[in-house]
Amino acid sequence: MQRIMDYINRKIEEKLKEKGMKKKVLAEKIGKTPGWLNNVLRHGRRLKIEDFIEISHALEVSTAELLPPKMGEEFNNLSLDSVIKAMVRKEVKEYLIENGIIEGEGGTDN
Repeated sequence: MQRIMDYINRKIEEKLKEKGMKKKVLAEKIGKTPGWLNNVLRHGRRLKIEDFIEISHALEVSTAELLPPKMGEEFNNLSLDSVIKAMVRKEVKEYLIENGIIEGEGGTDN
């Protein structure tokens, strides 16, 4: 999961640069502080789905553009609702595994 977040963070940084947008402006557009955004982009703070979607809207890009290519291709043809549901299911499963509520499937990191 961390590799995916690192990729998403790099893509957000790239889109900021492409659009000539400062991080402070992006933070304001999504109703967050610049410190919060810095914690996400630089220090690996987990990004909630809602925030991910808000960032893509503020950057005027599709969520698929911020995802790793394989994920972007898979999600590109789905409705946004389907994508959100898939991401929520994955986050819930990871939470349950991390907290020992269920056993995880070994060997996967994404």
